[in-house]
Amino acid sequence: MLFAFFSPISVAGANVSLVLALIFFLCAMAYTRRFEFAKNNANVPVLAFLAITGLSVLTSSDFARSLEGYSSMWVVLTYFLCVNNMSTVPQLKRTLNVLILSTTIAGAYGIFEHFTRINFFGSSVFNHDIWLKENPARCSGFFIHPLTFGEYLAMIIPLIFALLLHNLKNKKLMLVYGVSLFITLTALLFTYGIGPWLGLASGIILLLFLLVKRKAFMAGAGLIVAGSLLVLLLFPSSSPARKIRNITSPFNVSSAERFRVWDRSLRMIGNKPVFGVGWEAFDTAQRQYDPLKRRASCHTHNNFLNIGVETGLIGLGVFLWVVVVIFAQGIITLRNTRDIYLKTLNCGIMASLAAFLVSGMTDYSLGYSVIATLFYFLTGLLFAIPNLENSDRRESRATRICQKIEGKGVE
Repeated sequence: MLFAFFSPISVAGANVSLVLALIFFLCAMAYTRRFEFAKNNANVPVLAFLAITGLSVLTSSDFARSLEGYSSMWVVLTYFLCVNNMSTVPQLKRTLNVLILSTTIAGAYGIFEHFTRINFFGSSVFNHDIWLKENPARCSGFFIHPLTFGEYLAMIIPLIFALLLHNLKNKKLMLVYGVSLFITLTALLFTYGIGPWLGLASGIILLLFLLVKRKAFMAGAGLIVAGSLLVLLLFPSSSPARKIRNITSPFNVSSAERFRVWDRSLRMIGNKPVFGVGWEAFDTAQRQYDPLKRRASCHTHNNFLNIGVETGLIGLGVFLWVVVVIFAQGIITLRNTRDIYLKTLNCGIMASLAAFLVSGMTDYSLGYSVIATLFYFLTGLLFAIPNLENSDRRESRATRICQKIEGKGVE
């Protein structure tokens, strides 16, 4: 619950809440003498990815840098905490509502930042004159980078939209989720991030396809295309219009830089295809591949390429294994779950993770701890859903502890 509140507002607060949750989880297992873990198809690939990144540290071309970067991989534990402790549907609903509320607050602050050009918590680095000429007042919310904020919003908005569709017959909840959707969408627009925009569009189309099949899928895709064309025709000189044109233009500065980095990354993978250059060592290793000493990027601007460069084809293969298992589980859950809320939420999470993957085609979103943590958190929720349909018949770990304290005992 604390993580859900702090996640879009404070990285430090979210990390502290996760550490506290981990300590409680370990203490709870020791107190109840039940050292059990939820078994599912993602445990092995997630642990394998954690292991292969650790192995890449040992073979790194910059051991000190890789070891320092590997320390952030503890956020993978978010997946295990979530899948092992999300025990009831009411608990799930409370957690998601808190997450949506705090994200809406962050979105409202981002809108305020856009119009006032005041940022009390983030960084002013991306609001200086050079950036303002092309993208006036890109909002970053409580984060440092506008793209980080955009990618976070792109992962939460499909959840809000899914819950809005689920509550169409409840006017109060529909109004609440509708207002939240409007605020977060507006904030996402003002981040002026092509990757997050494309990610959200992909996620929404997938959500409509999963929930209401062909007609809504075609309608959603049509609305997104029509909306983009409308912006181009009515506001050709606006920042959103320029960003939309940049999607298909390889000649702008941002795209040209990405193409250079991607070409460099492919050459690096070709030279070290097995274990890569080392986790978080791209920035150091790339320098020998750029003889002209142009402005270097600290990552590849692509999740898959970055993992391939730093952990080799083995690490990339394991990450793809994780992705395949996630969506396979989503499809299985969709077919087997009867509870409408859980079924809708399952589709929303799949859409959120699809938004993450598409957005990560133009940015190394796994390099931002807040995005990586949200990825593992949503993955944990996805794999917890199958165990929640009959959750009223099972006792949560917290309930067993309370019973033991009260003298009722749990064997």
